[in-house]
Amino acid sequence: MGTMSGAFNLSGHCGEPVRLVWVDEQGRAKSLVGKCIDITDQRVVHVEVVERIPLRTQVRLRGPNIELPPLAFVNSVTACATKFILVLE
Repeated sequence: MGTMSGAFNLSGHCGEPVRLVWVDEQGRAKSLVGKCIDITDQRVVHVEVVERIPLRTQVRLRGPNIELPPLAFVNSVTACATKFILVLE
């Protein structure tokens, strides 16, 4: 979903929905919609979700209004009240 130059459109997408798809430890396909918090210049994506996704899990990303890297790995998970903040690289 990147442009031909490989650059991603990073501006103005805080709060946008992001669909995450991954395979859990039992081999089942899982999916949920989270909220984009931030996308850095290095394409690190911060997403708020309602379910913990294990570290080092590979996830597919899709945002209807956001150009995202198609695949990323969960690099960090932080509990925040009833939600989780994922750092995806």
